[in-house]
Amino acid sequence: MKLFVRLPALALAAILVACSGGTPKASVPPTPTNDAGRARLLLLTQVDMPPGWRASRHRSDPVSDREDKKLAACIGAPDPARSVSADVFGDVFGQGAQTIASEVVFSRTTALATKAVAALKGRRVIPCATAAVRPVIAEQLKLRGLSATIRSVAVTRRVVAVKGVVTAFRVVANLTAAGAAITVQEDIVILARGRAQVRATFVDVGVAFPSGLELFVVKKLSGKLFHA
Repeated sequence: MKLFVRLPALALAAILVACSGGTPKASVPPTPTNDAGRARLLLLTQVDMPPGWRASRHRSDPVSDREDKKLAACIGAPDPARSVSADVFGDVFGQGAQTIASEVVFSRTTALATKAVAALKGRRVIPCATAAVRPVIAEQLKLRGLSATIRSVAVTRRVVAVKGVVTAFRVVANLTAAGAAITVQEDIVILARGRAQVRATFVDVGVAFPSGLELFVVKKLSGKLFHA
């Protein structure tokens, strides 16, 4: 059951953002190596978590990677393969059915970052993301040999009043597995500054992720983004 619960945490989290954004010093060229180092400074770490949360390594997700390109085209964002100079994932932190994860992406130029953020704010994001989530879940279920039916997927926009937050989404996936109904809710909060884009994902099962804890973590990321 734990494996199944974590599945949407990895699938849904990776799909909404197919773009990037950073705050390098002017004297440092935007090379992948330098940007990757800066990205690691902006990720969530164990010291950012409340007591009781355990870290595990992020697993690469070729299914979501494939869908990223499609989603970018759908919402009018730059192609990730050509626009991104660094894409770094942090550890996945878990406690019970809840997970928290972070990712930092740097665009090659400020212009590309600006275009990416603008695309995330556009009206096409909700229908494009809703359409993209379903095949990702279906294929990941198949790859993992899990038998489940996707009953519905809904993506809505949210407001998070924290410095640096450019947009946020809630994804609700209703599934049926072994005759039981399962609802997975995931919040995706996206912060940006300069060429850097920082994304945090919060997943819970059956209910929305606790808002107080989510706000606490987003403020941690905001502090990193504006003081790193």
